[in-house]
Parts: sequence; structure tokens; C-alpha cells
Amino acid sequence: MIYGDRYRYDYIMARISPCPNTGCWLWAGSVKSNGYGQVGGKFRIKKCHVHIAVFEHLHGPVPKGLELDHLCRVRSCCNPDHLEPVTRQENCRRSPMLRAWAVRQQERQKAKTRCKHGHPFDEANTRHRPRGSRDCRACGRIRAKNKAAKKAMEANRDAVEASAADGPVLVPDGVPGDARDLVPAAGA
Repeated sequence: MIYGDRYRYDYIMARISPCPNTGCWLWAGSVKSNGYGQVGGKFRIKKCHVHIAVFEHLHGPVPKGLELDHLCRVRSCCNPDHLEPVTRQENCRRSPMLRAWAVRQQERQKAKTRCKHGHPFDEANTRHRPRGSRDCRACGRIRAKNKAAKKAMEANRDAVEASAADGPVLVPDGVPGDARDLVPAAGA
């Protein structure tokens, strides 16, 4: 069932005020904290975004795997001419907030002169990734050594477990040290 069928279209349209300058249909009803208009919640009907309900009433359901992008960038707008079904990736790419966040992140990263472990970001110690980020080569070498050591410890543990699966090891009486404790007594 689509959202547009669940809610009376006349109820929704009564709470929309068109903006003559922008062409936006501004929702005058309940608005969520993130700025999107919402409708529903009464009589056990699930709440939904108004722009989705209006779009689905006029154009049918939003295609599977797509979401509606506000071309006007006004979240409380529910004008179906201002809405376009796009993928989540495309919607995020178009978002001015995410673009601004990404720019701020890049500026913060470029301003850093040392990695989080204190190694300098200089030409000899910096590896630049294709997408623009950078890595500390010294930290990379340390990670590789730790990974190799962990792999060696796991291989050693597997070898010990495999030899223990062969059965108890019998130690002759002439062996010094605590190894005799591992041998069961003759009468046991």
C-alpha cells in the first residue's frame, strides 16, 4: 500500500500553503526536528513524510531502491514537481550539507602535520590515496608487523593444538623438570 492511499489527500492539501516566489508547497502541519513535514500517527496509522504521501498520491509509488530528492532544497516542501526519485548515493552527493561537511573534513585533515601516533606527515612518511586521503607509512609498517606476528602466533597455536590431538605425550623417567608431571602414573 502506498502512503498516498492511507491519508486523505484533501486533509493534506488543506495544510499546504503555496509560496508564490519559489513555487514550493510548504507544509503548515507537524514538522519533524529535521525539517520534514509529517502526517499520521492518529488512529494507529503510521506516521510518514508528507512529501512522500503527496508524490505517491499524484505519481504512484516511489520506485524500489530510490528515494525522493528535494530539488528546491526546502525540506518542508511537498510540491511533486520539486521532487525527483534518485538513489541514496545520488541524494547524498547532491546534499549541500554533506558537501560542506566533506570540505570541512578535508581542510581539517590537510591542516594536520602529524598522524594520531605522532609520526610526521612529510613526503617520505605520507602515502596519498586515490580519493584524496593520506596514510602514515610508519603506522602502516607497524600494522603490517603486528599482523604478521598475530598470524605467526595463530599458526603456532594451531600446530600445538594439532599435536595435542594426537594423544598424550609419554615422557621417559630420565627427563628432568616438570615434564614427569604430565605422564600418568603407572597404576592409574
